[in-house]
Amino acid sequence: MCVCGKVEDYNSCCGRFISRKEKANSPEALMRSRYTAFSLGEVEYILDTERLAKPNTLAGLKQWCENITYTKLEVISSKEEGEKGEVRFKAYYKEGFEQTILEERSQFIKEADQWLYVSGDAKTEMVDVMTGISSSRKMGRNEPCWCGSGKKFKKCCGK
Repeated sequence: MCVCGKVEDYNSCCGRFISRKEKANSPEALMRSRYTAFSLGEVEYILDTERLAKPNTLAGLKQWCENITYTKLEVISSKEEGEKGEVRFKAYYKEGFEQTILEERSQFIKEADQWLYVSGDAKTEMVDVMTGISSSRKMGRNEPCWCGSGKKFKKCCGK
């Protein structure tokens, strides 16, 4: 299974884009490969696939990737209209004792036959891993664990 959650293996899924053997053929494919690159610390790929008004820095991205453990990706919707695209997703990651759920609506453009990330509207929810308490509500013991294990919270991160 690929890091992005698809059942394909890494090399036939995101690996072919991160290794530069192929270019991502849709906004969703690019978003998934960028998530995978963040997970694996492939910061050069992240920088090469974005056109931000305020670009990320190599050092900043390396530090971010070293401190984060990505646990799950959930694609909510994806659309492509000509040279523009949009993907809504949730990315789950841990940093220390905090689980964060990043929900983003990402915008993409296609330039010179390559999809690029240009911006994102994001909101986050932080959950204390030890207590399961989020900034907005308490995690129920019988709810599915947000780490993506498929277990109930009480049998997983809530232990």
